[in-house]
Amino acid sequence: MWEHVKQRMLRPRIQLLAKDDIVLADLIQKVTAAFRRHGIFVLRKGELEDYYSDDLKKVLAGEPSKDRRAAVLGDLLRDCSDLKECFQWLDIDEFVELLQAVDASLQPNDEPRVT
Repeated sequence: MWEHVKQRMLRPRIQLLAKDDIVLADLIQKVTAAFRRHGIFVLRKGELEDYYSDDLKKVLAGEPSKDRRAAVLGDLLRDCSDLKECFQWLDIDEFVELLQAVDASLQPNDEPRVT
């Protein structure tokens, strides 16, 4: 029962509404597409945890904190030899799209800024 309640608590309310409302789901898709055209990226699934693969969920099962899970994920991704290998841990299509947009927006002499 907790799993059902937890999912309802964790999912953004708009996603729950859109699940049952085709018109609202379509509107959300159009708004997020418009945002993306203007360089604003909203994760379609919600939080990073919603992009975890089943393999990653198994690896992280014993990790007690969100920070620790993020550190383990970082280690796994750092050890990937190529992008394809990263797909074992995350559903990263959306992140690839984001990185491609950032890359395309940089001028040849621009350096990515870390804040």
